Amino acid sequence: MLVDEIVEKELELLSVEPRITECVIGLRYTYCEIEADGEKYLGVSITPIEDLLNVHPSLEIPKRIGMLPKFVRSPNPYDKVVAQALINAIGSYLVKTRQPGEIELVEADIVDLIGEYVVEPVLIIGNMGPLKRKLYEHGLNKIDVIERNPLYRYGALPDTSFPRLVSKARTLIITGATLVNDTIDYIIEKAGRDKNLILVGPTASFYPPIAVPKYFDVIASMIPRNIEAVKNVIRAGGGRWDFTQYCDSYLFVGGKEMIVWEPDRGVIRKASLKDLMEASYILLSLVPPGKTTTYGALAKILGVSPRMIGYFMKKNDKPIIIPCHRVVGSKGELKGYSRGGSGVKKKLLRLEGVCFNGERVARDSIISFEWLLDP
Repeated sequence: MLVDEIVEKELELLSVEPRITECVIGLRYTYCEIEADGEKYLGVSITPIEDLLNVHPSLEIPKRIGMLPKFVRSPNPYDKVVAQALINAIGSYLVKTRQPGEIELVEADIVDLIGEYVVEPVLIIGNMGPLKRKLYEHGLNKIDVIERNPLYRYGALPDTSFPRLVSKARTLIITGATLVNDTIDYIIEKAGRDKNLILVGPTASFYPPIAVPKYFDVIASMIPRNIEAVKNVIRAGGGRWDFTQYCDSYLFVGGKEMIVWEPDRGVIRKASLKDLMEASYILLSLVPPGKTTTYGALAKILGVSPRMIGYFMKKNDKPIIIPCHRVVGSKGELKGYSRGGSGVKKKLLRLEGVCFNGERVARDSIISFEWLLDP
């Protein structure tokens, strides 16, 4: 099962054995704290109240990291929630220590990070209201939501609707809670690999390269920045939206395994999201005035989704130097432009001498970069 694989891989990657310092099962969230090399790391997991009701707790807490596989395989939900929090604590340690720069941590909410990567129709597994509202703001309207717990449904459909809804969805946004109750394997099997699979939430904060791109296209999660503040929120009965302000978020994206060489440090490493963003800007600098390229052309070279290229262009804070207005849709359509809309984009392109056929850029004004893909 996926969670067993995550545990096995994380334990293999540990260069030292962290010491477990504290585990607490809270009303809404559970946390485990570990210590390694004099630093503390925290992992959190949703507490699945619906699964704990009328189940006797094992009254056991893992005393050392080596006990983790036993807790993961346990059918007792109390053991499993502690195991997931401990998995995520190890994930926090690996993210921060394994390869600096591999995963970029930012002070932003994950719902702001994934919008540009989503293609509709969308199926959200787990009723995440703020996420749904954010997707609406991105202009996405074909959204279905299912929720396992009837107390949290609030208009969402029951999870028994999944087999019928999954067939028409192009993007699945999956709550990390599916790791705790082991439903994630069923979801992945039924979804297949022809859909965008995005795993989200603090419960999904294991070491992401283990599962991307093998199982998911994107993992959007968070790591506690202020450990004591997060622990205080959880001990007081607070939840994810209460402790988000004390966490850093990250977006880990699958695609081609691009390699980065840092000659000054003598390091060869996998490309991070920041590396891919900078690479897209370098490619864009090759597009001269009077020409354009497409989101798909840039995405093909970098091995990411065209939506991710859209995200990179939106994050461009130097539009004069990096001409993001020269990126158009696959058929020459203008799409959006965060600096003033498609109307402003069209005016800029016309001033630069780009030819149009109606509202679309003419084909001979589009550079495909095919020469970069030739062997």
